[in-house]
Amino acid sequence: MVFPKFLLVLVILPYLNCESLDDDEFHNINTSVQLISRFSQNLIHGSILFSQHSLIDDIILISVSLKNFGDSLQWSWQIKEFPVDYTILADRCSDKNLGNKLLNFDDTFGELTLENHTRLQFSISKSILELTGPLGIWYRSLLLKDNAGNSICSTIMAKDDSELRVAEAKFQTRFFGSIYIVWVGISRSLMDAVIFTNIEDRKSLKTELTTNNWKIFSTDVLESILDKSKLNCDALQILYDPESNGLGDLGGRLGPVQIGKKSLIRDTNLATFDIEYDSRALYMVLFDSERADNILDCAQINLKKSITLKGFVNETKIKLDLTLWQKSKFEVTNVYTKADSIQNDITLRLHEMPLIPKTYKTPSNINNSCLGIGKIFNPTGKLFPAEAERLTQDKYAIGDLSGKYNYDSSSWDTYLPLFGSYSVIHRSLVIYINKEILTCTTLIPFTGPNSQTKVAYLTSEAIFRYPLVGRIVFRQPIDIGATETVIIVESLVHADGTTLRDSDEHRWSINIQPPGKDFYNWMDRCKSAGPIYDPHKVVKNNMTFLCSKSLKYCSVGDLSSRLNSLSIAGNKLNAIGVSRHMFVDEYMSLFGINSIIGKSLVIYGDHGPEARGDRLACSKIEKVWHRKAVVKDWYSDTDINSVSGKIELFQLSEYDPVDFEINLQGVQGGYDYYVYSNSVDGGLDLPCESSNLYEIWDPWNNKEIGGLRYGDWSLRFGSIHGARTVSAIGNDTHAQLFGQLVFLGRSVMIHGMPSKKRLVCSTIERGYAPSEAREIRAMASFHNPNGFLYGYIRMTQLVYNDGSKSDTVIEINLHYPGLYNKNMTKNHKWAIYVNPVGIDATVKDHGTRCTAAGYIWNPYYTQLADPLNVKLYEDECGPDQPLRCYVGDISGRLGNIDIGSHSMVFSDPNLPLEGDISAIGRSIIVFSKNGYEKLGCANIEYDKDIIKYVNVRKTTKYETTHFFEAVRNAMGVPDWMITVDSRKTKILHNGACIQYLVHFKGALANELESDFSKLLAIGHLPAQTLKISGYYPTNVKLKIPYQGCPVYNKKLASSISSAGMRITGFFFVITAFITLNIFLYG
Repeated sequence: MVFPKFLLVLVILPYLNCESLDDDEFHNINTSVQLISRFSQNLIHGSILFSQHSLIDDIILISVSLKNFGDSLQWSWQIKEFPVDYTILADRCSDKNLGNKLLNFDDTFGELTLENHTRLQFSISKSILELTGPLGIWYRSLLLKDNAGNSICSTIMAKDDSELRVAEAKFQTRFFGSIYIVWVGISRSLMDAVIFTNIEDRKSLKTELTTNNWKIFSTDVLESILDKSKLNCDALQILYDPESNGLGDLGGRLGPVQIGKKSLIRDTNLATFDIEYDSRALYMVLFDSERADNILDCAQINLKKSITLKGFVNETKIKLDLTLWQKSKFEVTNVYTKADSIQNDITLRLHEMPLIPKTYKTPSNINNSCLGIGKIFNPTGKLFPAEAERLTQDKYAIGDLSGKYNYDSSSWDTYLPLFGSYSVIHRSLVIYINKEILTCTTLIPFTGPNSQTKVAYLTSEAIFRYPLVGRIVFRQPIDIGATETVIIVESLVHADGTTLRDSDEHRWSINIQPPGKDFYNWMDRCKSAGPIYDPHKVVKNNMTFLCSKSLKYCSVGDLSSRLNSLSIAGNKLNAIGVSRHMFVDEYMSLFGINSIIGKSLVIYGDHGPEARGDRLACSKIEKVWHRKAVVKDWYSDTDINSVSGKIELFQLSEYDPVDFEINLQGVQGGYDYYVYSNSVDGGLDLPCESSNLYEIWDPWNNKEIGGLRYGDWSLRFGSIHGARTVSAIGNDTHAQLFGQLVFLGRSVMIHGMPSKKRLVCSTIERGYAPSEAREIRAMASFHNPNGFLYGYIRMTQLVYNDGSKSDTVIEINLHYPGLYNKNMTKNHKWAIYVNPVGIDATVKDHGTRCTAAGYIWNPYYTQLADPLNVKLYEDECGPDQPLRCYVGDISGRLGNIDIGSHSMVFSDPNLPLEGDISAIGRSIIVFSKNGYEKLGCANIEYDKDIIKYVNVRKTTKYETTHFFEAVRNAMGVPDWMITVDSRKTKILHNGACIQYLVHFKGALANELESDFSKLLAIGHLPAQTLKISGYYPTNVKLKIPYQGCPVYNKKLASSISSAGMRITGFFFVITAFITLNIFLYG
């Protein structure tokens, strides 16, 4: 059969009884590429498929499967020049966005008549319509219009089984915009490639059309990564031409590029183009239109990977996995849902913001399960809930997933962008039952729809402390092709006491320099932050006044013009509703030479005092380092300990789940394992006893309501069940290594059978690389015999190489003086005061006790304008807003403590141990029960930890406890300053000696180690090592009846032992001889 040059049309009558909205049937068995356009707009829903005829090579089939929910029956259809940008939510089908008309199907097929469910099929000669190649329609767009002017559009894209790669060269200096290179293929075979350009001249106030030469250049393979990141365009000298065919000379092969006008160029020669080089970087270079050798601008070509977001819910009533996958901003989003539920009335929605991480314990009357998620994500302002059911997706709020596609296991969405400023990345998936929130989770990026590997984030933060408190978080995927940065404005609250009113319309910006100490000045505040950050010299062109009209005139640091202004709450009760926001920005970066880390974030107040200036507050943007916890040093209550291996926990930020990896050996006999409240004291004979570790950690008291205890790792990570080895990898969305509810400083216990049998235990310690950070230790030691408290408060904090700090873990072990004093009191406030204390710590009168400490430490001048308003302060300071508390008011943000009970562990996000503002050198005050009288105080000093192996000669009836008690008494130190690791104790030299691993702790650790050595060497000290102000001990035993064991050679030790036996025998012979002489001659 011969096909004429004109079009052959085959029309199939509409089929009205199909059940599924997403029915893309018309199967055409052909292994070549199939193109599809998907619509859900203006009451038209469905798809149009373009495919090669399976039997006739010269025929292209056009299969229409559309539902019409409206009254417009006649629709014109045509192919447009450019693909649809799905990041545009309004007016995406305009000629400005889609370009010129390339092919009008009305001229041959006539207008489409779309009724309830229309199924039509047309055929057309391949000489007129090609799918791919120089005249192909792939990555063009299909536009439908009715007589009333309503339009719908869709990118003509390859079906889901195809492979798509996108690269982007993003220009932001002389030119503004992007050049995209897109490849499509099936089974790793290239089918087509296009270059889509959208570039404007940033120096021009109006759109001017110019044509410029363009080329692809490569860096030298010998250049370092740092050199590549700092590369100047003029340094580019090497044309990219791997096959010596002029591949990188785009101007010579394809003609000049148009500036000021979009264009789409097909170039199948780009099949050999590979941008994933580790040793070099590729750049798109634009030349002057008049001077051919003059480079005007360049941009690195980065692979723009697809985005996959996943949300997981694992609750008793429902288990659900949601996967969102968008290959590029020019294609629709694929939606996959897998649900297992005992409920029939479940609703899925996306809300504006991620839930507030559970980093603190909320009051029982507050539901914190989905706190701070905002409203349903609805940037288009659609009516919610929608008036009618089963309409097209543009009629729904973007976050109304159940409204758009009910419970379909597989669907697609034309109004669910994963790219751009309206991306749903990092927003919340919320599960409703009977219109009430059941649970929620944050959408997290993964490397692919079938992958279980998360995309790592780089996170930075700006913490404000005066005259407002709050935190703004910046997060960007660690991927060179990722450009979107998530900005989470947590809570911003006025804190200086000048106002309790909410305020809005606050401008904010990123400025060049980190702020100095003028952040609290009354005049010219925050001037040290410098001008607004403008790496691309937009301000130099004097065009920033046009920023609100076009992004190409906006500087990187001008956030309020590009995003929106900020609001500041007058009190913390309004903070979530007033100040909490989330933005997605495409123009700032946390990487490279244009990184914002290390710069300042400035918040403006345009209606403040004239002398102060327009800058209200400023803060340095600092990197948020990941947190790691390790469980590896195992203790046992018996001499038998077969357990080895470790448990590692890792968390990028409080918005990410905790990843865990378990590798344990020798756990036979183990069954369950739990986190206990306190750390392990390795110096005890029974380190795993409940009197030391207290109870299973359950800060939410979930056991009382029948829920999962926070410290029940067996149910979270999987039980041991008697296995010899345990290996597991996973993540936990409920755990935290940030904030006040961290596992650090607590312990892990492995139980056997029966369940009360305790096998081994280990402290949960920090894990860090010495090349990244160092640990600062501090201690307040209450050891004065004339004092009113006995014990210690220990603090540890990581300080990273860039100066940023981790949370401070605090361990409290306090009781009343006296060996047999078992008194216990609860609810004691505690605080840090500005000065150290001396002999006044032992004054009996409460009114004058600890007076040298001065006043509570408040380095950030919190509530300085109204310091006597105690009610206001107590209302605002709390665990939910720790920055609103004085830095010294620890009980205000962490809670009160008990004395004489058990050890307690806290984690403080606002207690620095190093830097210009540090707690070290100050004093800590513990107040009386339920009151404000000073009970006891001690100075905060550096806490060193020096370890040393020592060998002691055993004596008759030798006891370890007696030895260390004698040593501590002679040196005048409490038991927490000299401790021993019970696991390392060894008997040496046939029982002649015993070896200990001793820890010397506290500010005098070096002196303690030195005097300990002297004490063992000569048996006495001239004076006690620890001098206590105001305390003059009498009848102190400075001698000990013990000696060091100097023998280390086993053979020599054996000969000495034999010699001792011979001497002893000879002694008995002499004694017998003398006795005999006395008997005979006496």
